[in-house]
Amino acid sequence: MKPAVTLPALLVTLTLACAGTASAEPQRLAFSDLDLSSAAGARTLDLRIARIARTLCNNRSGLDQAHCERGIRQEALSKLPAPARTDYAATRQQKATARSFAAAQ
Repeated sequence: MKPAVTLPALLVTLTLACAGTASAEPQRLAFSDLDLSSAAGARTLDLRIARIARTLCNNRSGLDQAHCERGIRQEALSKLPAPARTDYAATRQQKATARSFAAAQ
């Protein structure tokens, strides 16, 4: 079941977690339209975060870009309201458990 989200929590505003980037303007991550307790909702959130990370880290290369994108992902997830983070984490844990089970077969 999708929890009720209050108006201030409708968007998460991200700023770049990596110093020295040319693209330091805040980015908005909409998630109120997603059911993060479902695999499809969690996957859509992952795609939105990845798109923002590519935008903010586009002047980096190689490992530096990967590090920057990881930082953006961590920041985005940490700024989600607790109920949304809990739903997302539970959905991702279910996916990891299913993968482990399938690999063991």
